[in-house]
Amino acid sequence: MELHGRERREALQEGLRERQLPRQHGPQRAARGRAQRPRAVIRPNHGVALPQPQGRLQQAPQPVRRVHGMSWVRHRERSMTFKLELEKIVGKERHRTDPRTGRNYTPKQTRLAEEAVRKAYRAEHEDHGDFDGIVTVAIETFRPLAKSNPKYWVGRADLGKPDWDNIGKLVCDALNGVAYTDDAHVVMGGVKKGCRTPYGTPPLAKVHITHFTEEYVKEKKK
Repeated sequence: MELHGRERREALQEGLRERQLPRQHGPQRAARGRAQRPRAVIRPNHGVALPQPQGRLQQAPQPVRRVHGMSWVRHRERSMTFKLELEKIVGKERHRTDPRTGRNYTPKQTRLAEEAVRKAYRAEHEDHGDFDGIVTVAIETFRPLAKSNPKYWVGRADLGKPDWDNIGKLVCDALNGVAYTDDAHVVMGGVKKGCRTPYGTPPLAKVHITHFTEEYVKEKKK
């Protein structure tokens, strides 16, 4: 029986489909392809097969090398403590601008407080304005209650102004050229606002300063 036209074309397409192998997609095809590829086995000259590596190759452990290095060692040179009584515990205020001249100036309250800090330091210690080593500063303040505050507030935490960071800024700036060359050498500092004291007691501040020197030394062999 002879086919013509459309029937002939359909028969040819059907025959081609039967001859083609079914295609595999996805991980099955990849797995089949890997299984068909034999791994190359490296054989030395004497003909003994080497074991095939499993997983990723890892670098062999390297021996630990002990190198004698250099390090910085700190030595405490001196410690200084002083107290000062103020009319009021104040913090560092921002510079003001004179509208007539346009120049910046330090507010009077801040200027007087800084002068009191320098005076209290010099009353107990000699000047170390040329010290350019490491400096640490610790500050503690005690602020009395106001007349309107109840008496049982004595010993309560000081939650009022000024902020602790402004107190530290005022003290450290005041000691520039007096206890050290510049407060940039202060590597560690802290401010503690002590508990409220009874009404009528003067505001008190305690300042503790420590000087350190550094030395570059070689580590000793063990």
